[in-house]
Amino acid sequence: SGAQLHDCSFSALPGEIVGFAGLRGSGVEELPRLLSGDDRWHAGQIELGGTVLSKGGRPRAMIEAGLAAIPADRLRAGGVASLSVNENVILPALGDYWHKPSLRTQVVDSVIKAVNVRPAKPQNLFSTLSGGNQQKVLLGKWLLLHPSVLVLDDPTYGVDPGARETIFEAVEDAARRGVCVLFFSTEPEQLVRICHRVLVLRDGEIVTELSGPELALESVIERSY
Repeated sequence: SGAQLHDCSFSALPGEIVGFAGLRGSGVEELPRLLSGDDRWHAGQIELGGTVLSKGGRPRAMIEAGLAAIPADRLRAGGVASLSVNENVILPALGDYWHKPSLRTQVVDSVIKAVNVRPAKPQNLFSTLSGGNQQKVLLGKWLLLHPSVLVLDDPTYGVDPGARETIFEAVEDAARRGVCVLFFSTEPEQLVRICHRVLVLRDGEIVTELSGPELALESVIERSY
């Protein structure tokens, strides 16, 4: 339970891509912030692979438990605009690269190649990249930590079609490797395309689960309104 959410309960498995849909005010905007630790929840707990986080875990606790999150505001909340692509990529595990320039270069180059960041220049400032390339940097940065859960809040909003496909491919590949992906989107067609099931929120609760033949665009739109 949070400011909007109350008695919101769900579970998700390794390798699942679970989508979340709902109108503004339904709680669908608050849930990813609670899951990432950006906001504190009022009651309840989150359990990640046997680790129980209660009374509103902070971002560090979430990350240490195996959860990585990319917020909706990729420039201001997801990355550090004044730092380079290189610095943004290694930031969550900075200590691992201390006095190891060759390892740092190798890892950053591998991320840039894996998610096709353009231009492929690690020294460029994060703020100079297009929205799609900023999102790819953030996705690569968090996947480097090998999280068990990845929370994506509207990851393709304002992203060009080419970058969107790259993001989808990276998300699906992560799921194939056993990462549990929680996918929030304002675009129902994306939820239908990439998710194994979709949970619909209304008035702070999960009111519907769509999967299998029920997981169709018309159903997601109809149940969300």
